[in-house]
Amino acid sequence: MIGAYVDVIYKTSKRVEMIPGLRFDLFTSRLASNQPPPSFFSGGSLTNASAQVGVDPRLATRVSANGWLTWITTFGVSHHVHAAVHRTGRDPEHRGGGLALVS
Repeated sequence: MIGAYVDVIYKTSKRVEMIPGLRFDLFTSRLASNQPPPSFFSGGSLTNASAQVGVDPRLATRVSANGWLTWITTFGVSHHVHAAVHRTGRDPEHRGGGLALVS
């Protein structure tokens, strides 16, 4: 898995900031086989490999009450590989996608 995150800070007033963002993840998996996994430098191929992309929104707000007190609120959605898919390579509920949504 590899991911990246990007956000932008909007100052709506002197004491209030809104921070929307997006997280991008690339989930990869390979079915188990009797052969050892190829290394990056060996030039071997990944058989039965699959990859899925997850794009997840985020939102945070920061409100400064005074010089030493700040109220931070966050909300986000994330994806993860279904545990049964990760262990066996098969989805027992036959959803087909393999990524489960968590909020």
